[in-house]
Amino acid sequence: MSRRGRALQRLLAAALFGTALMTLAPAVSPALGGTERGAGEERPVAWEDVQVGDVVEATGTVGMYGTEPHIYLALEVEDASMADGLRLLQVAGEHEDALARLQGRKVTITGTVERLEMGPGFPLMVEVETWQVTEER
Repeated sequence: MSRRGRALQRLLAAALFGTALMTLAPAVSPALGGTERGAGEERPVAWEDVQVGDVVEATGTVGMYGTEPHIYLALEVEDASMADGLRLLQVAGEHEDALARLQGRKVTITGTVERLEMGPGFPLMVEVETWQVTEER
């Protein structure tokens, strides 16, 4: 087998292994120092350990972020691992319009991670499935 063929074979094996791990990953709920659910117990999980497809729950303040024409709706949650103590979670999905009307309010969301954080201006994206206002103005 050629050198290129062996490299392709190793790449394919790594991709299959990664897919298998993602399929077996447990549901995660990292709300303010969140928890991982499994085997009847909950353990703390850092936001950095969350993967695409994980179910998360978070509580924070709703707001608009970015600059025109690239603005997005996000939830600002407390996170001690960040320099400023805050982490943004971009909100996506059918509930985005309803949540946009709640800017400045504290809400709890539950949803699926659609995209991991990719640097400034590209926070972790959550497809919101349920939400609830936890603190009125």
